[in-house]
Amino acid sequence: VFQNNSGLASALNFAASLANGKWLARIDADDLMTENRLEVQHDIATSNDDLVCVFADHYDIDEYGNIHNIQSYPNSFKDLFSNLKSIKKFPSHSSALILKEAFDIVGGYNIYMKRTQDWDLWYRLSSIGKFQCINEPLLYIRSHNNQLSSGSGSRLQESYVMYAKIGRASCRERV
Repeated sequence: VFQNNSGLASALNFAASLANGKWLARIDADDLMTENRLEVQHDIATSNDDLVCVFADHYDIDEYGNIHNIQSYPNSFKDLFSNLKSIKKFPSHSSALILKEAFDIVGGYNIYMKRTQDWDLWYRLSSIGKFQCINEPLLYIRSHNNQLSSGSGSRLQESYVMYAKIGRASCRERV
């Protein structure tokens, strides 16, 4: 199946439209996951009907695969949502396991968000369900100078997060 290049959000929506499963698993091309990532996340996801997204902690690795540290995030929806609203540390997009039905209900990724499509999606998903983060590193997230959220792109990335936040200011708190 081929799609013309129309941006990341459009490509992610297209891929999601082809998925037949109940859950969508995300991972960026330069990241890695543990062998049990999907099993662990699926077990948590199916144990609670309120969950629309399950994240996981991760290892930070460099371009050669060397582990530098572990990134850990709040576990509960209340704390995750608090971090989301205050633009604090939030789990990696690559770690997301998203309920496809919820993804479809909120309209998927916003194709007008050239960056931070994930933050915009989290705001919208938070209005219909809850998140949870597994406090076990299940991914290896690669850091390098060419990624959008590092170097000179990080300031622009922060601006886009603010745009997503302003656009979703009406999100009601679900704690």
